[in-house]
Amino acid sequence: MVSSNELGVPSTATISPSTGVARLRFQNNQSNDENEKKEQAQAIVMNASSRVHKDRNFLLIGRQAATCDVRITHKSLSRQHAVLYYEQQQNNGNDHPLLMVQDLKTKSGTWVDQVRLAPNTPTILKEGCVVQFGKAEPSFEVEYETVIPVKNGGGSNTATKQEEKEEIQDHNTEPSDGENGENDKSTVAATDIEEPMTSLTGRAARQAEIAAMMASLEEAPAYTKYQLTDKEQREESERLKQLKQQQEVPKQDDLHPMIEKYKLPFPETSSCSQTVSSESSVISSLAMDPSGSRFALAHMDSSMQLYDFAGWSSSSEATPFSNLLVSDDSHAITSVTYSPNGERFIVSTHSAQPKVFDKEGEEILQWVRGDVYVMDPAKTIGHTAAVVSVAWHAVDKSIVFSASQDGSLRVWNVDKGKLAFGMLKCQDVILLKNPRTGRRTLPTCMVMMGPSSIWLGTECGSIQRYQYPFVSKLRPQQSTMVPEAASDDDSSSAKTINKLANKEHAIRSIAVSGDGTKVAARTDKAVHVYTNSSLYRLTLSSSPLLTIPLEGDGVVDAESGASSPTMAFSPNNKTLCVGITRTVQSDEGNKKYYETRLQLYSIPKESITETKIKKKPIYSMPLVELQYPLVGLVWHPKLNQILVATTKEFQVCYSIDFSKKGMLLNLRQRTSSKRKRARGEDALQEIYTSRAPPPGTVIREEEIIAPNTLPLFGGQGNRKKKLKERQEEQYESDMARHKPQPPVKGVYNTNNTMFAQMVMDNQTAKKKQIAGMDPREALAQYSEGKSYIGKAYEGNKERILADKTVEEEEDAMNK
Repeated sequence: MVSSNELGVPSTATISPSTGVARLRFQNNQSNDENEKKEQAQAIVMNASSRVHKDRNFLLIGRQAATCDVRITHKSLSRQHAVLYYEQQQNNGNDHPLLMVQDLKTKSGTWVDQVRLAPNTPTILKEGCVVQFGKAEPSFEVEYETVIPVKNGGGSNTATKQEEKEEIQDHNTEPSDGENGENDKSTVAATDIEEPMTSLTGRAARQAEIAAMMASLEEAPAYTKYQLTDKEQREESERLKQLKQQQEVPKQDDLHPMIEKYKLPFPETSSCSQTVSSESSVISSLAMDPSGSRFALAHMDSSMQLYDFAGWSSSSEATPFSNLLVSDDSHAITSVTYSPNGERFIVSTHSAQPKVFDKEGEEILQWVRGDVYVMDPAKTIGHTAAVVSVAWHAVDKSIVFSASQDGSLRVWNVDKGKLAFGMLKCQDVILLKNPRTGRRTLPTCMVMMGPSSIWLGTECGSIQRYQYPFVSKLRPQQSTMVPEAASDDDSSSAKTINKLANKEHAIRSIAVSGDGTKVAARTDKAVHVYTNSSLYRLTLSSSPLLTIPLEGDGVVDAESGASSPTMAFSPNNKTLCVGITRTVQSDEGNKKYYETRLQLYSIPKESITETKIKKKPIYSMPLVELQYPLVGLVWHPKLNQILVATTKEFQVCYSIDFSKKGMLLNLRQRTSSKRKRARGEDALQEIYTSRAPPPGTVIREEEIIAPNTLPLFGGQGNRKKKLKERQEEQYESDMARHKPQPPVKGVYNTNNTMFAQMVMDNQTAKKKQIAGMDPREALAQYSEGKSYIGKAYEGNKERILADKTVEEEEDAMNK
């Protein structure tokens, strides 16, 4: 049993005051249901009647049923949360006793008028104070009822101020014409009973009161319909008009069950936004690493910013830890993706030559460009047009896929691939075709999901899936067409060319669920969700599982030329988040601004027909701080946080209850710094600040050079050196120390050709240099002492058969 000494309740406390009582009344939430209004009108009376344990001089509030007098079953409350009692010594002439509340050092705390109380510190509750225990809803409002002595004849009775007001109102009001005679009889009977009760005292008065109550139970009930006044009718009509004008989306106050059910990262105020400093720079793509500790923002001017959640300062401003320029020619960046281990990332631009960087922003490798004069892209060693999307293999950190506007899908091996002029050559090529007509088509976006699935979206409106390693290069393993493209499909080549030129049904974005069973494709008109499981294979005749129309007033798409997804599946694969940007006309009528909103839809288990389809989102989150068109959206599966980027801004949405790490690391830094200042651990910093020179003082800023320090502490000069300069310095240092040459690593690894290279070196070393020598003299050296005549002629001696020929002999005879 809990005693008052254990909880710190003073011995002078009481729960049965003599001058009045207090009530904790539920606050109204403007409910339209009469039953809810009656429940909200109930209150907890702070006296002995609310006490469960009779030997206490206080009321204990908490979650434990065995020890608490008032039990509130909410997860934020402690087992023994707070105590309430009256303090008679602190009355100081008031008409009512003072109600005290004391928090029992709980985690979620006790709040009075939105101010958290200090633990184990009694606080006075005044008239009208709003009390909230933890995060439980609703809150309570404090009301006092003062007991005033009333003298009637020889005895005395007590009545509250509220009862006096009710009696005065009952005497002043007259019965309406619509009331029946039974009501008049009941009121007369009640007055007849109340008149003799005023002269009774003690037990007789109590018995008379009980008899009056029993008599009232036998009477027939009477109900009077409440008539609205003119003012109330006007307010009600205006309220109904506003409800019709609003979008058919639930209010945020009613969406807490949805957030808890689907574990959405959308609390009321939990976001951090940052505007890009450069006015000429426009965000084109974004990406997050698999661990969720870093993310990258790419721009149209070929610049990039790398952010680290753990490296943010205590302020709310997001500062990148690295700024880099991808291309010297300022080619626009189209896609960014991280490797499976997060050590590297690839950036694709309009230059057809993507680059590989490490996680710190240092360039590692560049891809080769194909020959633009070769008509067949399959015969080239690289892309010949702009690369629209890149994707890293989900398991192998060496394999990378890229899709280009030359109509090809290429495979690259970053670690063991062949090089041409120091640049990486592609390993395999596939030409993309329309699954219906067989004509060449261009890819628009690509995503890699699982160890063997590559999903592509094309300009012809088809969704194609290839299995890696490639089973067939002629056609995809699975493919389908969005309903818009399938309905407008025509055998006429002219119409097909027009459709490809206009890009009416091009897939703008594609997203795949974590388990690979759901695929979502976005066009200019709608978002289509398909199922891809062992039972339902994706074919050309497949119908979408869910269709979300995007047609409406003001729906816009940011034409940045990038393939960043603007939709994402939740980590549990039950919901789909779609980013929508609309143009809204201002009240003045001469200005337009953008309104960005995240809408979440529940994914059904079976296909929904058009008659049964519900095109309403389960949750809609307006991003008030973002005032530019949406360009990218990433829902990280580990952090359960959403990174949203527009052309000029980005924002991180998270939940304190359902998210982890990421933005929560920044919040912990803020709270830890506040705790340090509260505990006095920052006193040394205050001393440094007080001794700092006044503003305007000239201070020499020179770098301290320590030769034997580590490279990390070597100063800004060493950090700004390029990779090539650092390699040259390391080479000179190794040569001075006579360090043996280490084996080759990285993309130049030639372990497989070391034996062949050794044989060739040995052969070439034996050859003599014959430059500048007479070849006839060299050949004569080899001819001395050698005979190339066969063995059949060895040992024969030369015999002269005739000195002259027949003609010579005839000429000699004629002379």
